[in-house]
Amino acid sequence: MDLVDALAAMAERASRLPTPLQRLHSWLRQGELARKRGKHNLAAAIGRGVMKQLETHSAGQFLLNERLQALELVAQTPQDISPELAELSLYQPQVAYRLINQSN
Repeated sequence: MDLVDALAAMAERASRLPTPLQRLHSWLRQGELARKRGKHNLAAAIGRGVMKQLETHSAGQFLLNERLQALELVAQTPQDISPELAELSLYQPQVAYRLINQSN
């Protein structure tokens, strides 16, 4: 199973998890997998996205926002992303995803 398949499987499982906390935990696991596979910038972007989500909502009442959901698209890329694209993926993930696909 390659990274894209693993991330897709995790994303699918995460979408069926019953609580937002479990979904965030799944995102942290995806970030750890990305880090282990050498995708350090992507892992950092996922981690920062999760932290921003936790900072903006009180514990137990947070919902995944569009930013984290769109990072899923970026996470499906087979290579690591540049630090600039990692930062862009936090604020404009759809744009980052398009830029990544244009370069392939």
